[in-house]
Amino acid sequence: MKLNADGAMKVYGSAGGIGGGLSEPLDSCDKSHLVVESDCKSTLEWISNPSSCPTSFRSVVQCIVKVSDSRYIVFKFIPRNENVEVDRLAKEVI
Repeated sequence: MKLNADGAMKVYGSAGGIGGGLSEPLDSCDKSHLVVESDCKSTLEWISNPSSCPTSFRSVVQCIVKVSDSRYIVFKFIPRNENVEVDRLAKEVI
């Protein structure tokens, strides 16, 4: 199973949104493995090195790390032009 994810924030952090999209219908995919793709290098770095994460996001990142350590989850960087639809969803929320 593959999940594309992206986030967006307004200037000064007054509002934010998260978008995500699965590569195939949930009822037809292999749920034993998950690949999370994102175009946000900072977020992927925070997940691989939580001490580099800003304090304001640390609890969320620690939760992601805890969940991903107990399952087969791979985090992967992809260019923004391969994540356009999810980027649009994240920005639509704010």
